[in-house]
Amino acid sequence: SHDKDGGSWGNMAAEALNDLSVNNEIPKCLLISLDYKKASGGSPRFTELVYPGEGIEGEAEGDKFYLFLRDELIPEVERNYACDTSERVLFGHSLAGFFTLYSLLDNASNLTFKKCIAASCSIGLGSDNLVFQKEREVSSLISNLPVSLFIGSGTYVESSPAMHEEFYRRLKSRNYPNLKIGFNTYPESHGTDAYPCFVEGIQFVFNH
Repeated sequence: SHDKDGGSWGNMAAEALNDLSVNNEIPKCLLISLDYKKASGGSPRFTELVYPGEGIEGEAEGDKFYLFLRDELIPEVERNYACDTSERVLFGHSLAGFFTLYSLLDNASNLTFKKCIAASCSIGLGSDNLVFQKEREVSSLISNLPVSLFIGSGTYVESSPAMHEEFYRRLKSRNYPNLKIGFNTYPESHGTDAYPCFVEGIQFVFNH
């Protein structure tokens, strides 16, 4: 099952981070992996990782979830651990990949995460693709996007790889002076493409 990013990818990310840091390919990292308590009914991720917009049904509280990360989770982590606050990385897969891209754009003028990895995103979410709409809107408001961003997708995910590549091309074409952006596809399905995207992505964001 891969319906919860923390529950599904936490161990994978921890092992990859350990291997890469032991080999001095990335700095030593503190991993915060978010999961949900097991409960009946739908997972809260379908509310928390989606932003409101045309074509989105039900509650969508991605903006509130971002504030939770920024105002509650991160300060709590930094009270308890010695962290380099300039090196925060946000990684998301599937719905959380959509959240990663949309929250990055939604907070482009006041970034909490300056390193982002978006894997196999729910990139077609909403009428007329919300994240593409947001990218157009934000491009008229900002002149710089000082972020290291890596985007990836499996090739066996229907139209997903083509949409990911189009989003990458659009963002790159803005020529933001401090944007470092990478993109790749992998011969994987939606259930297996998180690992190669994370491994390549984490190296990219720490080296660009």
